[in-house]
Amino acid sequence: MNDYQITEEDNKLIEIDKQSAVDSSILSPEEEKLLTIRREMKEVNFNGIIAKLSQYVDLAQAVSHIEKTKEYIVKIPLQHQAEFDEGKLFFNENKSKGILWPTLMEKGADGRNHFVGNLPIQEKEFICDNPMRDISNNMYNIALQNQLQDIIVQVEKTYKAVKKIEHGQMDDRKGHLNAGKERIILALTYDDEESKRQAIELGINDLIIAKNQIGETLKRRATEFEPIPDSGIKQRIKVFKDIDYLNDKDTEIQEIQQYYALYLEATKLISTALLIKGEKAAAKLQFENSERFIQAIPFDSLKTIEYSHRNKDLSDMFFYHPVEYIEAEQEIILEQAKDYDCLQIEVTGEELLEVIKNENQEETI
Repeated sequence: MNDYQITEEDNKLIEIDKQSAVDSSILSPEEEKLLTIRREMKEVNFNGIIAKLSQYVDLAQAVSHIEKTKEYIVKIPLQHQAEFDEGKLFFNENKSKGILWPTLMEKGADGRNHFVGNLPIQEKEFICDNPMRDISNNMYNIALQNQLQDIIVQVEKTYKAVKKIEHGQMDDRKGHLNAGKERIILALTYDDEESKRQAIELGINDLIIAKNQIGETLKRRATEFEPIPDSGIKQRIKVFKDIDYLNDKDTEIQEIQQYYALYLEATKLISTALLIKGEKAAAKLQFENSERFIQAIPFDSLKTIEYSHRNKDLSDMFFYHPVEYIEAEQEIILEQAKDYDCLQIEVTGEELLEVIKNENQEETI
């Protein structure tokens, strides 16, 4: 009999990936969602962002507080257009939320950010057409596309594990999975937004077909699983008749787990593709549909595997928390669908002083 345990490979198949597709530090531990821009980030034109910032924010107002050797954060709110239009937002303060206009913060040795001062802006122009919003939108799209690529890689790994189980019967599912993936990957290279939208839609349709096929196989395998007797004597009788009985039951459980993992990855892939299309409600609905489907599958028979492994803790196995795993992935995926509340730029004092110096030189020319 196998000394059954949750292997590293098994865990990877149902891993709840808590890393963001972009640097995880862009997310605040609090409720607001932050986009942090640093010089070392390859996805951004850091100098261009600083230059754009200087056109709308008067950095010179804080020049007396800026030291070359220190690091600073310029924090800029992004999401207050509606409140301004409603008359709830005035110059320096959002009365409903207490959010300030752009601020300069110093990065302290204690790891905390210390307030230096407010940065005056051209209020009406900044709010009505926040020049930093385009930057946040671009990074939002990059994050979603990186997330999509990560999921595609995981789908490939999971599919290879499943492929070993049923060769011929996987042909249809493989066809739709590959077609969906390839359509979406190709769509991301299109410049024309309408062509991109249509190609993603076709890819999503293929993926939905594949996900449903995988789901039906998962349901069948789970339903057909013969419970393991809770009695040691009855188990020995089974083993007497078939010496590989318990080993085969372990293998059967692992195979069903791989189908579950592939179903979950397909759900994530479809939802992320929908987010790229801007269809947040449909992305959430995909997860809800998957939850309802999984909830209806009888996994009780699979739990009898504990009878042959009484000394093992199997509480993390997918069949004990089939819906909870999906809910957890939904939370992670849909976090990317939230708009950024604030953009913060990490910059050295020397870089800030250089920008101010350049501005002053341009004004004197």
